[in-house]
Amino acid sequence: MAPEDTYVRRVCAVLLADVSGFSAMMGEDDEGTARAVKRLNVFVQGIVADAGGRAEASAGDAIFATFDSVVAAVDAAIRRRAEIVERFSERRPVQLREIRI
Repeated sequence: MAPEDTYVRRVCAVLLADVSGFSAMMGEDDEGTARAVKRLNVFVQGIVADAGGRAEASAGDAIFATFDSVVAAVDAAIRRRAEIVERFSERRPVQLREIRI
């Protein structure tokens, strides 16, 4: 097999989440919701990086991250949920609907 025909395999854990009620929130206050989701994404990117993960490109309210370790992905998900509740409960409420690993 020629070198250009070889494939590189990588096993990883994928973490997916989105904001609960995003469409309705956008309908009520699109600018405020967009700001809140942007703050959330910046915050989550820090948690993902601290856990050794990579925040992948996503659109809208989606959060998509990859990890080399399932343990790191679960740790980031648990920390993220607790820290989001603590940090974002006083501002415009932004709750994650799904955390899937």
